[in-house]
Amino acid sequence: TLLMDAGSTVVYAAEQITVRPIQIATTSLAIAQLFANDDQVEVTVAGGKLYPRTAAMVGPLTRAALKDLYADLCLMSLAAMDENAGYNLNLEQTRVEQSMMQQADRSVLLMDSGKFGRRSLVKVAPVTDFDQIITDSSVAPHWPTPLGDRLTVASD
Repeated sequence: TLLMDAGSTVVYAAEQITVRPIQIATTSLAIAQLFANDDQVEVTVAGGKLYPRTAAMVGPLTRAALKDLYADLCLMSLAAMDENAGYNLNLEQTRVEQSMMQQADRSVLLMDSGKFGRRSLVKVAPVTDFDQIITDSSVAPHWPTPLGDRLTVASD
């Protein structure tokens, strides 16, 4: 079972899923639409208020819906990361992502290398709360040091 946020990198990852059958719970309208006609994928959309920038469901209704869900894995993407924490742009979306992390056994962050070494408006979680951080091969060479074995650099 997967929990998936509405980050663009997560939507891309969803397009790569070939495992069937699978259960996905998401806050992303794009991910829900992606699997709308696939009878081997059971999709649960956590309702709430629509955040139009990312077509994500956010707010207290979304967090309440997530409290009853459980997943093996949470896949998420953020706006920025420094050596200590991951950050996002919107407080309501951040609170939802924090709830998603609490409801999953493992949390994996999918981020392009251009988001490293920056901060954004809201702190989502310390780096140590992510089980794995996956990025592209353009990541600066010093990043493996602060992130340790959590960092995985995907091959091109």
